[in-house]
Amino acid sequence: MSASKKPTPPESKATANPSINPLLEAKQKAKLDPATEELWRIARVCGRVGVSKTTWYSWVQQGIAPAGVKLSPGITVWPKSVIDDFIARLIEQGAA
Repeated sequence: MSASKKPTPPESKATANPSINPLLEAKQKAKLDPATEELWRIARVCGRVGVSKTTWYSWVQQGIAPAGVKLSPGITVWPKSVIDDFIARLIEQGAA
């Protein structure tokens, strides 16, 4: 493996087709209480997951990572709970 190649998360049916993961899909569509739910911008999401912005957006396009919520043309956010669920799923797949 060359040094420039970035690792990808383990593939499974759940990551290949996001609609197979109904919990994640439901959380993304749920109305969130702004008083209790943190909304994270891309830099914080990437810092928490430990990947670059390029990798993150590639995962979103591939259906591996959850898409964010567009607040304006230049601002996309992700609910903290959705990112926490995504990380937990990655950990479960790695342990399987």
